[in-house]
Amino acid sequence: MLFNQPNYKDFKFSWTLMPRSQKESDNLNSIIKAFRKNMMPDVQGAGAQSILMDYPMIVKPQFKPNDNYMFKFKYCAILDINVDYTGAGMPAFFPSNAPAAVKLDIHLKEIDLWMRSDLM
Repeated sequence: MLFNQPNYKDFKFSWTLMPRSQKESDNLNSIIKAFRKNMMPDVQGAGAQSILMDYPMIVKPQFKPNDNYMFKFKYCAILDINVDYTGAGMPAFFPSNAPAAVKLDIHLKEIDLWMRSDLM
């Protein structure tokens, strides 16, 4: 076996979320919008004439309430999110037109390599 180069860790998470109230639907919508917004790059400077781009936001996931028994993360970039508004297998909506079930998939990639000394 040859060691060519280290690899950045890749993570894919998937949740099926079922809000129980209008407030939970609104919160879920805000979370989805925040993921979408923060995975996109931005332009530097004012106006559409700018050619320099800023990096997307970086996140540091954590398991809550206690991550002592789970693995830890380094800082990650959000590579992709996928939102399926038919999370229950078929379209279902509340009277407010909010989806009754949403399947949310998130793909993250760490931007820093893990070293043996990180685990000590």
